Amino acid sequence: MSKFMVFIVAMLMAGVAYGETSGRINGHRFALSGESGNFTLIADGRVVLHDTGDQSVSVAGTYAFGAGGSTSSFVSSDASGNFVSSSSSSGSGESYGVVLIAQAAPGSGCPLKFRALILNDTAILSKPFGSCSENREISQINGTVVVVTPRLDGQGDEVDTITPGGVTTRFVAD
Repeated sequence: MSKFMVFIVAMLMAGVAYGETSGRINGHRFALSGESGNFTLIADGRVVLHDTGDQSVSVAGTYAFGAGGSTSSFVSSDASGNFVSSSSSSGSGESYGVVLIAQAAPGSGCPLKFRALILNDTAILSKPFGSCSENREISQINGTVVVVTPRLDGQGDEVDTITPGGVTTRFVAD
């Protein structure tokens, strides 16, 4: 697990209010701000999510894909004013970007779920996905973002694949 993912897991488990995260992906702008129970996600100047039900909402990663060397970057500050930054780039396939959002509600029936903000011609926010497990593996494979979470019934994994067209889910048995 990367140091960045360890940081995100630690922050989610601590239930920290995140302050503000903002960035750019392939010419699109996004910003996530708020504190416990009141978060707003803005893409290209438009509110795409106002979350009042989760303890913490954070950017789990940004990903840029496409010909010509697509890029993504973001800067985040937590409630204490500490800064974290990240960037990625890719240079093949259809040009689009993904902001992976983690929504945590410890103590609920689903302590962790994800959403994908897909930035292509327009900004599209996916429905929540993930098996609700706090364990996950996130990777970039052939111009997609793949999120693998173990099923809570122990019968394999949920594999969610993010493409320019949305999120597809499949289940893989052990």
